[in-house]
Amino acid sequence: MKRRSFLKSVATITTVSLVGCKSTSAHYRPLHLNNRLVINKSHLANKSRFTVAFKDQIIAIIQHGADSYIALGMNCTHLGCEISPVEDGYICPCHGAKFDQVGVALKGPTNINLPRFKTDADDTNIYVEF
Repeated sequence: MKRRSFLKSVATITTVSLVGCKSTSAHYRPLHLNNRLVINKSHLANKSRFTVAFKDQIIAIIQHGADSYIALGMNCTHLGCEISPVEDGYICPCHGAKFDQVGVALKGPTNINLPRFKTDADDTNIYVEF
């Protein structure tokens, strides 16, 4: 194989690999005050989970009871690909890592749980602390 052909092949594989780990979905960008994200509860109306974007992170806000919420980082703890929700938790489309509904790693290649952020709520908003 000639050098030029080899370099084109490597460039194509690298581009495809990088695009595979990048999300194309749009996420809500919440208000950020005093190291907390502020998310209006109306965003969760008729849904059990809602995603927000903050800096370079995607965070899922999950209703976990009447007025209880969980906030999970949605990037795989293996190589950082954005994970996807499935019926019983989350799965990484890049390498198949699986997490339960509260972010516990169930199947490798990672054994590190998803990051979890402290949450609290009032009548109107959910607050996620950083």
